[in-house]
Amino acid sequence: KNLVVTAQVAPAVRVAIGKELNMPEGTDVMGKLVAAMHRMGIDKVYDTSVSADLTILEETAEFVEHLGKNTGMPLFTSCCPGWIQHVEHRHPHLMPQVSTCGSPMAMFGSLIRKQFAGENVYSVAIMPCTGKKFEAARPELEKDGERLIDLVITTSELCDMIEEAGI
Repeated sequence: KNLVVTAQVAPAVRVAIGKELNMPEGTDVMGKLVAAMHRMGIDKVYDTSVSADLTILEETAEFVEHLGKNTGMPLFTSCCPGWIQHVEHRHPHLMPQVSTCGSPMAMFGSLIRKQFAGENVYSVAIMPCTGKKFEAARPELEKDGERLIDLVITTSELCDMIEEAGI
């Protein structure tokens, strides 16, 4: 009862969920998705695209700083954890040219922690890819001993939960 459960929904999830739940193509499912999530006990539901805009602003500032230091071009950026891991393991020499900005999911996790500071929050991210589970477990997505994202579930896992809840 003292737990605030939040969820952020990636834009791709909004598109895929309708298809997964056999709704006609083009059906606006966000309202239905939010209602189902509330019925399952999620208190606050947010759209990850808000932090996608913040990510772009941060990456732009980092690029301008990178350009001013004449550190070499280009500056790579990606919100795909698989791509980041690929560069880390296969092309480590490129890491100085990879943006240090977090993905929209990570940035939103940080925003949720700030918004609900001092409260007992459980932060869920609904993402289209299982790679986001790996990303949420990375050490840099922990602040003051607390994970920015407590749980990542995929679109199909959310669909299973909705069906199991009888919604």
